[in-house]
Amino acid sequence: MKNRQIKRLRIMYAYPHRVTKELAQLMASTPRIFHYLDIPLQHIADPVLKRMNRHCDGSQIRRCLDMLKTQVPDISLRTNFIVGFPGETEADFKELQQFVSDYEFDNMGVFEYFREPGTIAYDLPKQVAQKTKKERRLRLEETQSRVIDRINKKLKGTVVEAIADGPTFGRTYKDAPDIDGQVSFNRPVKTGRIFKARVLKTKGYKRMLEPLS
Repeated sequence: MKNRQIKRLRIMYAYPHRVTKELAQLMASTPRIFHYLDIPLQHIADPVLKRMNRHCDGSQIRRCLDMLKTQVPDISLRTNFIVGFPGETEADFKELQQFVSDYEFDNMGVFEYFREPGTIAYDLPKQVAQKTKKERRLRLEETQSRVIDRINKKLKGTVVEAIADGPTFGRTYKDAPDIDGQVSFNRPVKTGRIFKARVLKTKGYKRMLEPLS
C-alpha cells in the first residue's frame, strides 16, 4: 500500500492560462494522477480581472473549466476568490456569484480585499467600503454553501477511494492535505491504508464514510 501511495501524483496548482487540453487528457488517461486541480481564479468579471492584471479574461476561464469538465468528468476543482477589489461593482459581484453557482467548485476560499500599502492596488480609485466587502463575502459563502449541498446530494451513497490519515479520519482525492477538509470513518481503519468506502452522511464539507474492506 505504501508503494501505491507514493506512485499517486497530485498536480494540484495550475493557473488557468497554463491548463491545456493535453494536460487534461494526460490526467484522464493516467491512473497515477489524481483528478484534482487548484486553479487560482480570483474573479470572473472582466473589469475586475483587468484591474487585477490577471492573464485570462472571463471567457477564457470558462472555456478552461468547460474543457476540464469534458475531458475529466470526475475532476475536483478548488479555487479562491477576492471580493471588494477596487472598482468592483454590484454587477461584477453578481456575475461572480452566478459563476460560482454554475461551476460548482468542490472547495473554495473567499477573501475580502485588503488594502496593502505599497501595492499598485492601494492607489486605485473606487475603493470598496469595508462593510460592502464583508457583506459580499458572506453572500458568496452562502452561494457556495448551496453548491456544496448539491454536491453532497450526488455524493451520498456513492463509493469513493479514501486514505486513512488516522484510525477514524482521512481524505478522498477531492481533499488536498493541509488545505481542504477531511472525511471521517464509521469504524477504525489502519492509518496509511488506501481503500474503497461508501459515503454515508454529508453535511457541508463534513462527510462520513463506511470502509468496504
